[in-house]
Amino acid sequence: MKNILFSTITFLAIVSCASPRIIMYHYDSSRYDDAEIDDTKFHYFFNKKNTSIKSFPLISSNLSRELNKINIKISLLKNKDEFDFGHYYYTFISKKDTLYSDYDLNYWRDKNNGVVYKLNSKAKEEIKNVIDKSK
Repeated sequence: MKNILFSTITFLAIVSCASPRIIMYHYDSSRYDDAEIDDTKFHYFFNKKNTSIKSFPLISSNLSRELNKINIKISLLKNKDEFDFGHYYYTFISKKDTLYSDYDLNYWRDKNNGVVYKLNSKAKEEIKNVIDKSK
C-alpha cells in the first residue's frame, strides 16, 4: 500500500512539474477597509471589473515545484484542515489546480482544505518582484 501511494505521489509530482506556467492573481486591499477575501468569496479573484485584483502570467519551474508540494500536502490531509488564516490575497492557477494564499504566502488553501506551508525564499522573491514591477 505504501509503495502504491509513493508511486502515485511521485507520478503526480512529475506530471505537475512538467509545465511551469502559472497565472497569479493578486488582491491589493490597501485602498479598502474591511474588504478582505475569505474562503466564501474566492470568486472575487476572478471578477474582471474589480480593479484591486490584477493577474500576472508567470513561468517559473521553482514556483511550480513549490505549488506541487503544497497540492500534495493538501491531498494527504484527508479533509483535516489546518489552521485557517481567514483572508486571502493570492490565487495561483497551474494547469487545473487552483490554490489560494494569505498575504505572507504561508497558509494555502484549495477549495476545501488548507495547509501551512512556507514557500522557499526564491519563490517568494519571484512573486514579490512581479508585483513590485507592476506598480
